[in-house]
Amino acid sequence: MKSIPKFHLAAALAATAIGGLAAGCSAYDVKLDSISRAVPAPAANRASYTVENRNPAIATDSLRYREAARHIKTALSGRGLWEAPNPSAAALVVALDYDIDPPPIVYKETEVPVYVPTCPAIGQMTGRQLVGHENTPAPTVVREQHLSVSCRENSAPPDGRPAPELWRIEASIEDEKTDLRECLPVLAAVVMNQIGTTTDGVATTRIGANDQAVAFIKKGL
Repeated sequence: MKSIPKFHLAAALAATAIGGLAAGCSAYDVKLDSISRAVPAPAANRASYTVENRNPAIATDSLRYREAARHIKTALSGRGLWEAPNPSAAALVVALDYDIDPPPIVYKETEVPVYVPTCPAIGQMTGRQLVGHENTPAPTVVREQHLSVSCRENSAPPDGRPAPELWRIEASIEDEKTDLRECLPVLAAVVMNQIGTTTDGVATTRIGANDQAVAFIKKGL
């Protein structure tokens, strides 16, 4: 697939006047799996789209869905795509899904202090002295917060089958947070950067909470 023009953000980022990752700010390790298929040049050059909800369990009129859709529309605008005023006239259909998976229990290495008893003076209670630290596995609840975005042509092939996907991106963050709203702009920023690329399997990318792409998504259209 011919790559969609990369990240049209020079003017927008200058306006936001936000630099890269600031010292002390958190960062996210995002797992992603992206696929992009080759299509004829005329299809690759189409830029209008409409967004649809791919998950029937998600209410399209909910605040969270509208927020997620807004993030994706901002991400698409960063790649030179624009929302068609009439969905039926859009060249592309961009399907959206997101969720927090049930939390499994995992064991993470945690640094704990190590103490030894001290010999007390006569008439005093036994004390203890810190002699170092050691790593001990501790149970931790980890949730996977994921965002899935795919794109297909807004037309049905002559044989009646659904139009094949032009690209699909699965992005997820595994951590102890329960606030999907915090992670959605980060996941949308990763989606924006991955449009038109193929990872050849699951890859991991690190992105700062104050990364320029995240700031662009949060600013919105």
